[in-house]
Amino acid sequence: MDDRQIEMHWYCGIPSCHHDNRGRDLSCANCGKPRENEEYLMPGDTRAAPTVTDPALLKKAKAGANWHCRYCRSSQRRLDGACARCGAPAAEGTEESAPARQETAPPVEAVEVENPYAQAARRRQIHKYGLIGSCLMLVCWLCWWLFIPHEQRVKVAAVHWTHTVEIERYKVVTDSGWYAASDAFDVHYDGERIHHYDHRAVGSHVEYYTVQVACGQTCTPIPRSCSERCTSNRNGFATCSTSCTGGGQSCSTKYCNDRRHREVVDYQDFPIYQRWYSWHVWRWSHQRDVVLSGADTATRWPNPKEERLHEDLAGGEDEREGNCRREYKVRYARGDEFWETSLYSEIEFRKRLPGSSWRINVNRLGIVSNEQKD
Repeated sequence: MDDRQIEMHWYCGIPSCHHDNRGRDLSCANCGKPRENEEYLMPGDTRAAPTVTDPALLKKAKAGANWHCRYCRSSQRRLDGACARCGAPAAEGTEESAPARQETAPPVEAVEVENPYAQAARRRQIHKYGLIGSCLMLVCWLCWWLFIPHEQRVKVAAVHWTHTVEIERYKVVTDSGWYAASDAFDVHYDGERIHHYDHRAVGSHVEYYTVQVACGQTCTPIPRSCSERCTSNRNGFATCSTSCTGGGQSCSTKYCNDRRHREVVDYQDFPIYQRWYSWHVWRWSHQRDVVLSGADTATRWPNPKEERLHEDLAGGEDEREGNCRREYKVRYARGDEFWETSLYSEIEFRKRLPGSSWRINVNRLGIVSNEQKD
């Protein structure tokens, strides 16, 4: 915006007078004392101060800073070639010093009052996130409390081991499927069964749906804020400039629902049948388990031959050893407290002699970890 000129004021330096004078006055309008070092002051509210429009006053306002006479110390205008009081030339004078204090009008700002419903929604959101954060902290603390292990000095109270050998027998078994095995016999056709489904198009239908399309703009006004800054001309007048920010409006695209339709193909699943067969075939199959267990660390494996591994069926040997399974359990004790754990190594199990001392880590769920001999 264009600058404007306003008139300042000054107070007479004589304590008994202290008259408030206009900026244009070079002497006190009450007692006649010439202005010397009295400070030019801004109006209390520069926005309310009238703009100088008189051509003569405008010429004085824009002429430049006043000057002080070297001899009588009175204040003189820059337009004056000599001191109006004593006649001393302006060239021998000194320029008016910058004022010690400048007053500026406070900025004019538009205050936007927030919707109370929005405030309540924001408070609810803050409360919700605070509650979620508290719950997460509680869960983390509970997990830490449950799973952080602590060391215990214990003794081995009891041990138990189990060794299992699976026995397989070569025998006739019944099987079924879409195609019989190459070594099958007594193949029997059991009718047709659903092998799979074919996904086929059987027609179409019209489907209605809704999409969002741009249908204009949603605009909200931007508050306008203006501030005025005034600078002393050091001649009883001041130059004021006003700067503003904001104003206008902020717009975003507005979307509306648009109902549309499209053709959708309809599909149906049709079952495809194939022939199903059952048959007999010779196969190695699980027959029984040979189990050996004990309550000491002297582990050993069962001997299947002692369990009639070879029976003379179908004219020859028809059994063989299959998979082997092992299970080792240790029970630690300290006073009236007990903890049980399972081991996977037979060598480690043999080290757990009943009555031996150990250091273990146990969490509050009773899970044992990091076992070391004491």
